[in-house]
Amino acid sequence: MKYRTIADTGIEVSTIGLDMWSLTGPEAAGRDERETLTLLSEAIDLGITLFDTADVHGRGYGEELLARALGRGRSRFVVTTKAGYDFYSNPLLEPDADPAQDFSPSYVRRACEQSLRRLKSDYIDLFYLHFPPWDALESDELFETLDALVREGKVRCFGVAVASDAERLDEGADAIRERRIPAIQIAHNILWQEHARTLAPAGQPGGAPTLLCRVPHASGLLDGTYDARAEYPDADELLQTDLRKLRMLDFLTHETEATIGQVALQFVLAGERVAAALPTVTSADRLREFAAAADMPELDAATLSRIDDLYVSGFGLEEGASERDG
Repeated sequence: MKYRTIADTGIEVSTIGLDMWSLTGPEAAGRDERETLTLLSEAIDLGITLFDTADVHGRGYGEELLARALGRGRSRFVVTTKAGYDFYSNPLLEPDADPAQDFSPSYVRRACEQSLRRLKSDYIDLFYLHFPPWDALESDELFETLDALVREGKVRCFGVAVASDAERLDEGADAIRERRIPAIQIAHNILWQEHARTLAPAGQPGGAPTLLCRVPHASGLLDGTYDARAEYPDADELLQTDLRKLRMLDFLTHETEATIGQVALQFVLAGERVAAALPTVTSADRLREFAAAADMPELDAATLSRIDDLYVSGFGLEEGASERDG
């Protein structure tokens, strides 16, 4: 495993992290808890130190499970969580329904305190605003609260988790730059690069935010789930377009023992400001495959240039790069 530091925070993370959404979100309903705890234990054994969750994952279940998995070794790991969805006000809401958002200073402080309680920890390493609208970043009172949480030692640093369907990215980039936000979490992969290119472009002066990238496998398109040469007659138009793009990436696994899933992670980690990739992991086999990507040879400049050319040209298709989250 390799490790990188988030901006100038001094917080070091494993380049492959674990996204708890796939283990504790709505799609994980009915998953055996012992199996999940075993998976988390193996992740630790593989050198993974970064664990990403949100208070809304399982209405706090993701945080509670992490507390059990990390136990007394908490200080050896980096825990990131998020706040912004007020599930406390409507406890009867369906599990797969998004609660109303609240980025008021009082709510964010309350959410932080509740997350600390569930995590059984005195501090949160990285505390994200969870998919905030850009105008929320205009609130001086909100950032005074975040700064206060840092001074109180309850948060080591804060950041913004950007929604996959976020628009007005230029406006978002300005807001992030103005607030000197050290870390942003985005959905980023070979097929979807717009947020990285706009919010933290290559060559940006020092002080630009560090990226932590979820959905590096484009919701299964880049992890071997789909065979680019197979036919999927029931696939919708978007998936058919993505499969055509996937066929143009065959060269990535020629003359290498790496899987497409590992190459997809290497692409993300080649980003200038990327600290970590957060793949979706639901099995021990996937966990070992993805963790191994950290120690494989980096993608060479020619390969990265070819990927860039494909993306810029829309993969030779009329449609642009797809935008998928998961």
